[in-house]
Amino acid sequence: MKNTLTRRSGRLALVVEIPLAIASLLFYRLMRSLMRPLIVLNARRNEPRTRQWSVLSGEALNNKLALPAIMSTGPRWNTHAIIAAAGPFNIRRSIAFDTEAILGSAEAWTIVIYTFPDQRTAGHIGSQDAPFAGRWVERKLPEGRYALALRYYRWTAEPRLPELQVDGAPLAPELLIPADINAFYAELGNRRGTYYRWLHYYVFTMLRFRHRLPQRFVERELLPIGNPETHFRYGILYRGETLRVDAAPDLLADYDVYVTVYTRDSFPSFWGQIKRSTYTTPPVPEDSFYLLRIHGKRASSPAPIDERLMIRSEAGAGETTPPPASSARTP
Repeated sequence: MKNTLTRRSGRLALVVEIPLAIASLLFYRLMRSLMRPLIVLNARRNEPRTRQWSVLSGEALNNKLALPAIMSTGPRWNTHAIIAAAGPFNIRRSIAFDTEAILGSAEAWTIVIYTFPDQRTAGHIGSQDAPFAGRWVERKLPEGRYALALRYYRWTAEPRLPELQVDGAPLAPELLIPADINAFYAELGNRRGTYYRWLHYYVFTMLRFRHRLPQRFVERELLPIGNPETHFRYGILYRGETLRVDAAPDLLADYDVYVTVYTRDSFPSFWGQIKRSTYTTPPVPEDSFYLLRIHGKRASSPAPIDERLMIRSEAGAGETTPPPASSARTP
């Protein structure tokens, strides 16, 4: 009798949850379409600021539009890296980076070049490209308008963002930033609210039924925009479950593996780097989803990954869910 009631209640929950998830997806896309013109307008009104680095920080989030903009355009918070951006600005021929500042600031890093405002990946440079022939490294580009996204992993005590040159002329100066710039994540959850719950309600449901949905659709909705050097794995955790990751020692020698657990409204609730062969997160206090970032330590980091990595959720005596779908994000 109890099992029958459980099945009925489960079906009833789906009857309610699926329409709500569809409504949430439509709401998210509406808010994203409204937010992007505001981002473009803000860039035009603040042209001098586009010619310097801006860093994701607690201070940056004090801007009233900052959090809504992030949550509607790039909501999968990377809690493991210092995140900085520059642009948009016009480039006629090339952009150059001062690698001396970069190499002295982080053991692993990437800079991705995007077209603006459509955010297509136009090029990138990263720690896997080292060693470099000289202090300045140049990337040639078709004439257009571009923006940059920088990520520092395993940064030093005094990280510096590099000086930039565009078409052979200085653009953005070097910037020294505090090593504890990411401390704001510890209190980010205090900003949760009904708006963000509606904005991202669909993500958990989408992942719950991901094996019945096109993989390309799921990854387009879930994964961060283009870091070609990062592979992703993802899935859901029901309330009370833990995430267990078993990684072969040689995998951890080849890759940095990071895990972030998000609430249904896409706020990070737990994060860490996987440094041992068996890794288990604390039980989640509410339905959540997780994202693993797998970042190669060198250009020749060998494949395959999945043969050396097992991911499963555990509840009670070891109930498990199937491993999540996966791919490398290379738009």
